Amino acid sequence: MMTRKFSLIICIGLLALGQIAQTQGEGQGRPPHGKPSQEDRDKFRQKIGLSVQQQTQMDTVFEEMGRERKPLGDKLRELHKQRHELLSAYTMDRSKEKALRAEITALYGRMLQLHTESEEKMRRIMNREQFDRLQQMMREKRSQDGNRSRRERGGRDNGKNDSD
Repeated sequence: MMTRKFSLIICIGLLALGQIAQTQGEGQGRPPHGKPSQEDRDKFRQKIGLSVQQQTQMDTVFEEMGRERKPLGDKLRELHKQRHELLSAYTMDRSKEKALRAEITALYGRMLQLHTESEEKMRRIMNREQFDRLQQMMREKRSQDGNRSRRERGGRDNGKNDSD
């Protein structure tokens, strides 16, 4: 369970950098999950303190990662669907479930490997101060997203007192 949470956190962290720039443009006539506008990218670059060249290099890292991650994500969705169908049947084929689980695990491992490779590339592009600013922005973004998620679920941060 802890490994699954850790894997999920790493995958979310990997996407957070792109999401920071994307969400800054929400409500400006652009869908929240679309590619960030040039204006949003410039704001992001300035907040981190990246040069135009560094931003171009970062874009290349994210594009490469996206090209590699998309087929993995598509395959994972299909394998999870197959596993769900298998588990939905009263008579489950245990060997097929085990094979699906092994394939899913291998794909998650590859995604984590891609994440690590991307993180290493980003560290070669940014200096320590830029990296620290990026990490702070990601922490703030996760905090905002976490609070929004709890509110949407009616959790503690929904504006109500625990005694209500």
